[in-house]
Amino acid sequence: MFLSRGLQWRSPDNLLFRIERPILSAPEPDLETAKRRHKGPLIGIALAVVFASVLLVALLLWLGYLGNEPGNEAPQIDGRTGAEEQTDGS
Repeated sequence: MFLSRGLQWRSPDNLLFRIERPILSAPEPDLETAKRRHKGPLIGIALAVVFASVLLVALLLWLGYLGNEPGNEAPQIDGRTGAEEQTDGS
């Protein structure tokens, strides 16, 4: 069934049977019915995008609120002793 040079099929006339493929698309698509059926999922997707945007804005506002003020640095810890080092505050 295969030729010696790779995976090449012989012509379909030499096969013992033929595979008939059914036509899968509708002869004339009904656009109004398709619009009506897709309306709900499209609204759901739009609501999910709006919800995700609101969550992103809330996250950015929360992170900005929690951020360090200038001159309010985190304490520096000496790696050898574990004691907090003094900073000059500038």
